[in-house]
Amino acid sequence: MTKIELFFKYLENRGLAPSTLNTYRAFARRIDVEKRSHEQIKKIILSLKSNHQLSCKTFYQSYLKYINDVEKLNDLMALKLPPLPVKYFPTISIDELYAKTTQRESNTYSTNRSLIVIRFLFETGLRISELYTIKEVGSRLYVLGKGNKYRQFFYKQDTWDIVKFYISKKSLPIRATLMTAVHRLFGDEFTLHSLRRSFATHMLKNGAEVKVVQKQLGHSSVNTTYRYFQLTEEESFNIYSNFINKKHVQI
Repeated sequence: MTKIELFFKYLENRGLAPSTLNTYRAFARRIDVEKRSHEQIKKIILSLKSNHQLSCKTFYQSYLKYINDVEKLNDLMALKLPPLPVKYFPTISIDELYAKTTQRESNTYSTNRSLIVIRFLFETGLRISELYTIKEVGSRLYVLGKGNKYRQFFYKQDTWDIVKFYISKKSLPIRATLMTAVHRLFGDEFTLHSLRRSFATHMLKNGAEVKVVQKQLGHSSVNTTYRYFQLTEEESFNIYSNFINKKHVQI
């Protein structure tokens, strides 16, 4: 096997999400680490769209760490990327979430199943890949997260009771079905990851301790958790306006 093939085997064993592996494979084909020089690869990274540069650099950085090429790794870490523009990600309020995921007798079996799973993902902040790894030990629930490590997470009992039924029947909806349901309920700009981001925003807005949210989400760094906290553009503007329009005491 080539070095890059061994590297991807290593990543699979570490339990990286399939979506991350697919992204890394696309970058591997783009920069072709085994045929191009280090300088050529850096130029390719800088030529990518701004929202792909950091991810590609992270992939190449991980590869250099794996093959223990310290000289190239240090040089790559010194490579400065243009700052990304501030982006407002759409989030879902808890009121909207509950209103749109209420189960109804008039719905089909598959529709109600998708609705309760979407509600569960919002209430727990789980990654979609983690949904299919849930283990119940007594009254505690665990998922297999990044790094092939199990972590405990909190949940609402009434929602879990229904989701548990579908798990027992081995009939959880697949990712594509849930994605279609999210688009239908909230709009095309929303994804399954929006549920996770919305959970973090709801918790932090309402005063939850960031360390609790970090543990629930399975983030290794609290900085990542803070990046999930989304104020809408309108909310940010209102905060700005309230501050800037205050009458200041002149000295």
